[in-house]
Amino acid sequence: WGNIAFSPDGTLIATCSQNGEAKLWDATTWQTKYRMRGHLGSVMSVAFSPDGLRLATASNGTDSIKIWEVATGQQRHKLRGHAGPVLGVLSAQLPADVAGRLGHPSQERFDPRPQVGHFRTL
Repeated sequence: WGNIAFSPDGTLIATCSQNGEAKLWDATTWQTKYRMRGHLGSVMSVAFSPDGLRLATASNGTDSIKIWEVATGQQRHKLRGHAGPVLGVLSAQLPADVAGRLGHPSQERFDPRPQVGHFRTL
């Protein structure tokens, strides 16, 4: 179900689930490090930022994309404004950017920096 993602340094693995949570696993011990809960639908996709400090999760629920702090497992941003489910996320070149792949051919990018904070079509 969904995809998995490896942190840039290879120490963590992020996984999706149908129960509205993503998990961070220690890649050496296979122990769960964090359970990131809160999506209203299934978590469809996960992606680490290039610096490994954040994780983006995409949901087919109404709360589409969330950004989590990897060090604590805490939610930092909730991206709103999608017209439908988000089927995937990917990390952009800039660590603060997250691109959301929608269920149709358009793509949008969200830059969570406070001075920007909006979606842009790619």
